[in-house]
Amino acid sequence: MNCFVRAIATLAILSVSGGLLSACTNQNLQILVNQQMAEYFYNRGLERLGNKDYTRAIADFNEVIRRESSNSQAYANRCVARIKIGEIPEAIADCDRAVQLDPKNGDARYNRADLRHHLGDKQGPIEDWRMAASIYRQEGNMRRYQDAMEKYQRYSKERTQGGKILLNSIRSNHQQHPLHR
Repeated sequence: MNCFVRAIATLAILSVSGGLLSACTNQNLQILVNQQMAEYFYNRGLERLGNKDYTRAIADFNEVIRRESSNSQAYANRCVARIKIGEIPEAIADCDRAVQLDPKNGDARYNRADLRHHLGDKQGPIEDWRMAASIYRQEGNMRRYQDAMEKYQRYSKERTQGGKILLNSIRSNHQQHPLHR
């Protein structure tokens, strides 16, 4: 009788563990399917972006983000599509989120710099171009590095010269003022 009870207990344990294994397998399968679907939408979004189908590219990147909310590249690519259709505030928000998720996302920093510059921000773009250049250099992407570095140098120089010009004009006005002779 004792062997009979052990056999039933063993069958019960195997049955329960088999159910748990099945549940784990189902959960893993759902995760895998979700990842594969996110990859499908991401690739299709890139294809649509390349074909200038920006609205549908945005929809695909939305689906990637819904499935993988921490995918910084999906935000960065949605930013590009939004730039193309003129959704500038939304594009900046996407770049901000991409950089927040991955501070070493050079494309998001570069695009955010261009957007900030377009909107008249004087300091923000310079720092983003500098960071983008550094990231591109580390990645070995010398073409993008040179482009970002050129913009960084040009606009930081203009910013500095702008300040000097302003100071020089204040000094010259100050010296010419009759009360200061």
